Amino acid sequence: MPTSVSTLNALLESIAVDRELNNDHLMALMHLCSQQGDLATASVMGALRLLDIPGSVERVVADESQRTIYKVRDLETELTRTCRPAQRHCTCDRFIQVLVSDAIMCEHVLAARLSEALGILTETVVPDGVFVDHVQ
Repeated sequence: MPTSVSTLNALLESIAVDRELNNDHLMALMHLCSQQGDLATASVMGALRLLDIPGSVERVVADESQRTIYKVRDLETELTRTCRPAQRHCTCDRFIQVLVSDAIMCEHVLAARLSEALGILTETVVPDGVFVDHVQ
């Protein structure tokens, strides 16, 4: 696992303990991502904008199997993106750019991770049989 991902994971754990995003967290996040280039900085700014919009991140959990995906609003297109933060995967167009650059993750995955750390996402539990309908 690259050092930047490990550093981000440690930062998210710290945010989860406090359940707040304070100035030290923001400075560390911006410093980490500024080293990753413009795409990473744009991801941070986009994720922070998403955090300001109630309901922009939803965790969908399959009732029996506990499979989980995240549905995250896309501010540019108004579409909903499907993310799997543990794999740093997203259905957005920027995901390919993230893969070929040094960026850690797109704004949707980062918003999902931050929302979970802060405890501000909504959760929907669905039967396993309809879970696949939420994966797009």
